[in-house]
Amino acid sequence: MKRFYQFFAFVFVALAVVACGDKNADLKADLQAFDVATEQNGNLTEIQKFQTELMSATTPEEQAVIFNKIADKYKAIKDSVAGLKIKTAEAKTLQEKFTSGFDDFIKLMSDSATYVVTPPTVEQQQALVTLQQQATTKLLEAAQGIQELKAKVEKK
Repeated sequence: MKRFYQFFAFVFVALAVVACGDKNADLKADLQAFDVATEQNGNLTEIQKFQTELMSATTPEEQAVIFNKIADKYKAIKDSVAGLKIKTAEAKTLQEKFTSGFDDFIKLMSDSATYVVTPPTVEQQQALVTLQQQATTKLLEAAQGIQELKAKVEKK
């Protein structure tokens, strides 16, 4: 599960996209806005710090506190992305995917904080796995979309 969180740190690093090209100035601006929103206030650096702390936490209660801190940082990133004034339709679609994926991931972190202290029922565990897959899929699709838009801007 800890590697899963490290994976998400990698996914969000992939958001640090610098797009080039004058023909798609709006798209370039949108991609840069995503970059700024995801790195705002060093949230990704703090998330990586929390992931390290999570690995060294010795009690379920300590882990729960860290899961909630991670959720709070992802909420800040989600709010930044949701608040972007996106100009292009392609980037608006990605904004919606990121926002939805962040919502799922924030819930996943909150649920993990609960379940690390109080073990989940079989149904709750299955719902958590489904939520993890759903969040992963949405965020990966959004990150891939960023890469595709970057390539589109670079070609023109």
